[in-house]
Amino acid sequence: MTRHRFYEAIVLRTHDVGEADRFCILFTREQGRIAARARGVRRAGSALSGYLLSFQHVFVELQEHRGNFTIVGARSVDAKRWNDVGTFVRTGQAAMHILMLLHEQQPMPEVFDLLSTFVHEPHGSSESLLLFHVRLLSLLGTLPITEDANRFAALSDAAQMYLRAIVAQPFCRIAMEPGMRRRLQVFADAVTGEYCGSSPALSPHIAQLLDSYDEGSISSQSGAGSVVPLATPICVKSGRAS
Repeated sequence: MTRHRFYEAIVLRTHDVGEADRFCILFTREQGRIAARARGVRRAGSALSGYLLSFQHVFVELQEHRGNFTIVGARSVDAKRWNDVGTFVRTGQAAMHILMLLHEQQPMPEVFDLLSTFVHEPHGSSESLLLFHVRLLSLLGTLPITEDANRFAALSDAAQMYLRAIVAQPFCRIAMEPGMRRRLQVFADAVTGEYCGSSPALSPHIAQLLDSYDEGSISSQSGAGSVVPLATPICVKSGRAS
């Protein structure tokens, strides 16, 4: 029996297959992660081609038959345009965390809101990626921030304070002191590795690439060494894009 389903989704990853098809991994608000095939989307004149690209926020119509999904319709919620390579790479890393940590068809609307906010709000440094990573672990219930957790207890008092502040203030950007981001990134990668049994999420090559873009953004936006105090985070409004 064939069924039609309608979802709000963010395209996590795409793979071109065959002569004109595209295989899409979608993260939906209603059903979690879903793999679906868009037939003929790469042909000239296809009405779906501009919507089924990585990290686009869309409404999709899926046709389900015997457990397989085919994308038969799509429209944009808020078209995403990339201003720089660094932002695109960071969004790809956020999508990778979703792919690594969530099972297929595991609905988590709170995680969808977190990813949607990350995709649509400007994020000019790897610091924003770390905040996303930590909050994702917190929403999944895998972030050890209690005194009896050995990995958390091994962090400095300042690092523990940052972690608690990140978790307590959803959708806020909290600037970190020099050196703090790297220590917390190692912590988050280790927790991720323990949870999914894989290597750290941020490869040395990607980390170096992001750091190079961070240096450029610091010099052009805020001045070297400028830090927003932890007590005065810059809040980002939560909610669905429209």
